[in-house]
Amino acid sequence: MTAEISAISDGDEAEKNDLRSLRSPMGPRPPQATMWLHPWLELFFVQAWLIWTQRNTIIFGGMIQDPSRLLAVTSGRVRCSRWTPLSGSSFKLNFDAAVFQDIKASRFGAVIRNYLGELMAALSARGPPVEVSEEEEVLACRKALEFTIDSGFSDIVIEGDNTIVMAAISSSRLIHSQLGHLYVDIHCLTTGIHVHSVSCVARSANSVAHCSLC
Repeated sequence: MTAEISAISDGDEAEKNDLRSLRSPMGPRPPQATMWLHPWLELFFVQAWLIWTQRNTIIFGGMIQDPSRLLAVTSGRVRCSRWTPLSGSSFKLNFDAAVFQDIKASRFGAVIRNYLGELMAALSARGPPVEVSEEEEVLACRKALEFTIDSGFSDIVIEGDNTIVMAAISSSRLIHSQLGHLYVDIHCLTTGIHVHSVSCVARSANSVAHCSLC
């Protein structure tokens, strides 16, 4: 037994430390939180989501898309590892969500910054209890957009760290799922403002929005 324990490599220890670092006082996060460790796994889930939504589109009478376009959408989802400033007069909206098991509630956070990185507005709000990470992120995005519009910002870039949610928001296709009505709400909100882009970024590039959850 002693020989087996001493045979653990430094790489194994580093991996264990990485896993320990994912633990949070908010309670364990779902597997989505670990995707940033494995880009190939993230790519797989994005492609699977695109195939599934394409299948639903065909079933409900829609038109099939060129597979090369789906690959282009997937290849365009390279996640930025740090927050980058904008050029021009636009504002960047970052949002995040978390579930607090002890109080049976979720929490939404959002920050809006200008091209200099200066904080223009921030939101921290309590939400309903949810069971799925996608739902908490979709609710957070809708709340963040409502906050953005109420605060008078109409020229924005949207960033979040949930791959599936950001892919759905940036898609013009109708989402046929139990969360479809939430995506419809988000698309309706974005029609009233100018959204330059919708991007999925790494957790490290979304850290300020995550801190607003506290």
